[in-house]
Amino acid sequence: MFFTLFYKQALLRELANIAAVISGVAFVWSIPQVYNIASIANWNTGYTTLQMWMTMLVGGGALAIAIGARGLGIASFLIGALVIFASRAGYQAFLSETGPALSAEQTGFWGFQVVVLVIALAGFIGMALKQRAPKATLATCAGAVLLAELAGRIAFYNLWQITM
Repeated sequence: MFFTLFYKQALLRELANIAAVISGVAFVWSIPQVYNIASIANWNTGYTTLQMWMTMLVGGGALAIAIGARGLGIASFLIGALVIFASRAGYQAFLSETGPALSAEQTGFWGFQVVVLVIALAGFIGMALKQRAPKATLATCAGAVLLAELAGRIAFYNLWQITM
């Protein structure tokens, strides 16, 4: 009887996890649909969708590493970070064509994002090679990644242009 109850609870947990993943992916898919509008040329591009998905991979990967799912977290973070590194120059070239002044202002925020992602990538890989990494260090790296992604969002939305 005990094993049957334990099995049912484990099954319910797995089903809840699957439902949460499906809901999260559907939510992340729906976000770029709002931004692909013709009236804003900087947003009406495939780079917008790519950035949203990479934020999910990088941020989710960092948080997964911090809570203990190292293998999946490092894989997710690594894929997301490498795609961000590979696509950043192309996106900035696209922005230079649509508005050179805008691209120059965004460079500082994206530079910060890339530097922090490189440092976090080195930290996560270094900690993955160790059997036990301090949880405070993992949490600090995850927090730095979230700050880097916030800098990327500031650059994407041009938040310095909004008057308060």
